[in-house]
Amino acid sequence: MNLINGKFVNQEECDQILLELDSHIQKTLSNSGLTPGIVVDACDKLSKSINQQNYLESLIEIGIPVDLAKEYLSEAEIKLSRKFLEYKLRTELGENFNQTRKKNPPFQKEDVIEHTAPLGVLFHITAGNVDALPAMSAIEGLLAGNINILKLPHEEGGLSAKILKELIEIEPALAEYIYVFDYSSKDITAMGKLVDLADAVVVWGGDNAIQSIRKMVHPNTKIIEWGHKLSFAYITKDGMTNENLRGIARNICETNQLLCNSCQGIFIDTEDMDVINQFCERFIQLLEDESKKVQRELGIGIQSQITFQLYNNELESLFSDFKIYRSENCSVTAYTDMKVEPSIKFRNCWVKRLPQHKLLEILRPHKNHLQTVALLCSEKEKMNIVETLWRTGVVRITSGLKMSSTYAGAAHDGEYPLRRYTKIVSVE
Repeated sequence: MNLINGKFVNQEECDQILLELDSHIQKTLSNSGLTPGIVVDACDKLSKSINQQNYLESLIEIGIPVDLAKEYLSEAEIKLSRKFLEYKLRTELGENFNQTRKKNPPFQKEDVIEHTAPLGVLFHITAGNVDALPAMSAIEGLLAGNINILKLPHEEGGLSAKILKELIEIEPALAEYIYVFDYSSKDITAMGKLVDLADAVVVWGGDNAIQSIRKMVHPNTKIIEWGHKLSFAYITKDGMTNENLRGIARNICETNQLLCNSCQGIFIDTEDMDVINQFCERFIQLLEDESKKVQRELGIGIQSQITFQLYNNELESLFSDFKIYRSENCSVTAYTDMKVEPSIKFRNCWVKRLPQHKLLEILRPHKNHLQTVALLCSEKEKMNIVETLWRTGVVRITSGLKMSSTYAGAAHDGEYPLRRYTKIVSVE
């Protein structure tokens, strides 16, 4: 689905526009620019209509259960609201982000005028693991005043293009700042042309995706990486309550472990495998209970793949030292190693030992891949463990239930996106 000048266009027309896109962008760059107020006004109006039946139906069409779809729309309504976005702008860019700032630096006779300016053109290459992520990435680019070229992921289903089209209908001035293309990542010619047009390429994806883009991008083009991250739970004896554990189980079931801040597995503060196995026997029941509450249909291909993987793992377990606990809709695997790794997802998590004195040793080597930890412990233990986790590279610590939620002004992977999408310009 291609969106150009606020209209959906076919592939033939899209190919022709791509040939002329550089001149269109130069014309836009020669204008006075896009102010944050215009974007905030449009998003705020969109927030009042996004929680409607047509968006609910779009989410249901791509396999999201009704209750979860309603939660997503309620969250989108908040994230697009004026109050949320204005707070985000002030938090990430400072209170006077939209004003010039006169400074008199020490050791310099002349005053300096500084201003926060957009990078120019952002090319967003987004992942399909978060519904409507492409649209939200483009909106962040708009808030920073940039022209945004968006390549839709294969699995996206057109939801982001629909959101952005409505945003343009609300504020037609945004049309020349939003281009959505449905080219395949394998179309090297088209991808190369889009990369050449960008001041920065914004990449959402794993290490392989980022390495591929690095080979394509010229040295004078900035790469802004939002790579795939690993998140997990860390539990001490005092934090092992049913309420806490249900929060983790709920996160696993609601996200199917597809997000960077989804719980992939659980580390227990112990060196005793008996403790791990006892925990698995307890947790599998809680996970199954939550799984029945949060139903989400899986495609037959995914379901077959997961079934095959579990069957293969069960065969391997006969000759290995790990043990699988299965129920109707989920599984928990007790491993003897302390390796940090993704799960096989879709409500199948791992459980491993990790005593506190080994946190740095085990986690630090993964420093740039770690994101969120659900920390379940006593208040007395908390700050000591928190400070250790920060030193390992973890950037966010929450309860189990809130692992995949966010708040106004929250950083992405420990960094503010609007700061990365802007630059500080100065004149003496």
